[in-house]
Amino acid sequence: MQKDICKALGNQTRARLVSCLKKQKTVTELLSECNLSQSALSQHLKILKDNNVVYTEKIGKNIYYKTKDKKFLQLANLLLTI
Repeated sequence: MQKDICKALGNQTRARLVSCLKKQKTVTELLSECNLSQSALSQHLKILKDNNVVYTEKIGKNIYYKTKDKKFLQLANLLLTI
């Protein structure tokens, strides 16, 4: 499990995405904050979700992404400072 989390957050783009999830956000909100195509963003979010770093919650028609644990947010911020 730890290896998977390290692999998921070891990518700078994914660490930046997790860092952006201080509060829940939709893909549209994340796209406006990132310089990624929608398909690239979706691929990174899938890796984060598959490795239990983020989860989704459907509210109405929107799907929101959130970090599973605040520790992931702290770890991503730490990795971005290195």
